[in-house]
Amino acid sequence: MTAVTIDVPISNDSPDGVVYEPHPPVDRLIRFWRDAHPADGVLPGRQHIDITAIPDLLPYVWIFDIDGDPMYARLRLAGESARRLIPTLTRGRMIETGHPNHARFAVTVERRRPSWRRGPTLLPILEQRFGAVIVESIFMPLAGDGERIDAVTGLTLIFDRAGKMWG
Repeated sequence: MTAVTIDVPISNDSPDGVVYEPHPPVDRLIRFWRDAHPADGVLPGRQHIDITAIPDLLPYVWIFDIDGDPMYARLRLAGESARRLIPTLTRGRMIETGHPNHARFAVTVERRRPSWRRGPTLLPILEQRFGAVIVESIFMPLAGDGERIDAVTGLTLIFDRAGKMWG
């Protein structure tokens, strides 16, 4: 399978020429993020996101604080499924230049739009430990002041060779 990575439109319109069919939990989180926008053209911040409103997604959700120049992402919160997948995913863990997901964080911040990806795992340990061959994830920007992105939230799902979701 070839990986597909796209910027998710802020509206419900699909991007031109791209098959965009996120798995239902990913789609729900995208809609939740869209509904949290305090006004047109203003990004939601953590204060607009009540994750207790989506309890069934909590095991898969994560939030990274964004800061620095060069940019880095520091883990603030990770759901149970994410922590079981990667035991070293602890609060304060840094995602810096060179990490397979650093570019996704950077693109999400630069473009100020969610980034959705479905494709082969970028982390070989997921295949070795869990037989995970397909990963689907969404990265969504958050801005406490509506403008400057200070966090990225999202979720990650993994699927085995038979297409069964893990977690």
